[in-house]
Amino acid sequence: LVIVQRSELFLHELAVMALAAWLAGSHQRMLFVFGILTAPILCRLLSSSWENYDPAEDRVLPNAVLLLASLLVVWAAFPSLRNLTRQVEEHSPVRAVNFIKSHRLAGPMLNEYVYGGYLAWAAPEHPVFVDGRADVFEWTGVLARFGDWATLQSDPEELLNRYQIAFCLLARDSSMARVLPLLEDWKAVYSDDQSIIFVRSGAGSRLQ
Repeated sequence: LVIVQRSELFLHELAVMALAAWLAGSHQRMLFVFGILTAPILCRLLSSSWENYDPAEDRVLPNAVLLLASLLVVWAAFPSLRNLTRQVEEHSPVRAVNFIKSHRLAGPMLNEYVYGGYLAWAAPEHPVFVDGRADVFEWTGVLARFGDWATLQSDPEELLNRYQIAFCLLARDSSMARVLPLLEDWKAVYSDDQSIIFVRSGAGSRLQ
């Protein structure tokens, strides 16, 4: 736009756009920040395209019909509570969390990476080991250690002992779900078609 329309881009706008682009390129979850920061700049650059706008030429009735149609589409497309609940149950360890709560598992937990967000919401009394805020865990070195552990590139007991893990909530098809049963102090206490829970014997976890 700056080149084609010879628009003027201010230095502070360029700095904001560079920051937004860096955030979006570094972390996918920052894409929405890119949109928020760049939208006002884009609107200003495109504002010259509406210099001939005349409010008197507006058509109130067609505009009202389009707005009403848009609202109806939003209302029809918005998922129901039943639909949202079904999506959560399909992609999150709902039954495994119920087991953890009903059997009062205690002690530090090691969880599957993709379960972190749900666990932080559904079971805040059990601090997650990792979750989607990868940059936070990367800075502390936890993410790299967890990655080596989950992909069987390190001694599986090293990480478990280092953080004194009492129980693990893993995906049923994860690599470690096949390794933990081979370790002397670990046993599976729960499993379904999605998740599996392992408990360290004598680690303070209680089953009732």
